Amino acid sequence: MKDSFRVLVLLVVMSAVGGCWHGGESSSLLATVDTLLLQHHDSLALATLQRVDVSALGQADRAYYGLLLTQAQYKNYVNPSSDSLIKASVEHYSHTGEQEKLSRALLYQGCVSEELGDLDQAVACYHRVEVDAGADDVANRAYAKLRLGYLYQSQVVGSTTLALAKFREALPLFEAAGDRHYQLLCLSEMGNIYRNIDARHDSATAVMAQAIAVARQLGDDYMLFANLFAMSEFYLVRKHDYRPGGPGGGW
Repeated sequence: MKDSFRVLVLLVVMSAVGGCWHGGESSSLLATVDTLLLQHHDSLALATLQRVDVSALGQADRAYYGLLLTQAQYKNYVNPSSDSLIKASVEHYSHTGEQEKLSRALLYQGCVSEELGDLDQAVACYHRVEVDAGADDVANRAYAKLRLGYLYQSQVVGSTTLALAKFREALPLFEAAGDRHYQLLCLSEMGNIYRNIDARHDSATAVMAQAIAVARQLGDDYMLFANLFAMSEFYLVRKHDYRPGGPGGGW
């Protein structure tokens, strides 16, 4: 972590512990909270946002606050009671032309809609992001496709074929964004789907082997175990012969 970011984190911690934020200092601190979320300091971000004096915020900062608070709550597994806060952010960014923030607000409106059981609304939000996000905004487009893949796979709003297509579309976008964690999730889900398609057994073993390699690189023991188990189960059920150096070689 760079020294300048350490100073910003210290300021945020002091604000979170010492009292509420007020209007004059909110803009720079909201940007710092955004960085905290990017760096996965989710609990600190949420604790800090909860001390904001919302009544002192201007319209732009209020929209930014709504986006960040929704994002922080989602990352901290706080169940939403409504989507009014993030809808206000979506409406604001729809009029200002701030496309990256609009795409992110739509993503989290989709996440909240999922939590509230409005799956059609969630699909509409994610689809709008994958269509309208800027060409350079690969992270938001990738995450929208990932969420659609999960919805199509597990809910009645789509099909396994559509789910597989979305995971395959998301994978190179996460690679372009340099996000290995989400690459691993895409590979794992693709492997699970391929396992159940008789004509794609070779694809299943190849993709699961990639997932195992990425999980090892990341030191993600949970995903490593899950994919090793899936691979071993697949060989058992499908009566594949295991050979060192093959698709699952080197275990």
